[in-house]
This record gives sequence, structure tokens and C-alpha cells, in this order.
Amino acid sequence: MMSGDKDRYSIAAFIIPNEGTIIKTSKEFIDDQHSRLFKDFDFMDFFLFAFFGLAKLINSVVI
Repeated sequence: MMSGDKDRYSIAAFIIPNEGTIIKTSKEFIDDQHSRLFKDFDFMDFFLFAFFGLAKLINSVVI
């Protein structure tokens, strides 16, 4: 916990996975009562889709 009158600085650190990394739901979270809600996806494909004006229909990832 911070106390006192000194300035406090924060650093945001973001990680971008290696090219070709597939993002998917862990098998432990999927069973007969909890089906998958989203398709597996390549992170770089998503990045390009989301940040370079290609995101027109966000529901395109829903199964």
C-alpha cells in the first residue's frame, strides 16, 4: 500500500504471443454442461482483424 506525498508511477506491460499462436478455451472448462462459446483463433489474425479496420461483425467468432 502506498502512503505519503510522493509521486507514484505505473508501467503497463503487454505481451504479444509468437506468430502462429492459437488462442483457445482450456479443455478443463468444457464439458457436457459447459459447451464452447467461441472458436479457436490465431492471435495475429485476431490482432489484424481488430486493430486495422477489419472488425465489422464481432459475432463472426461465435460458434
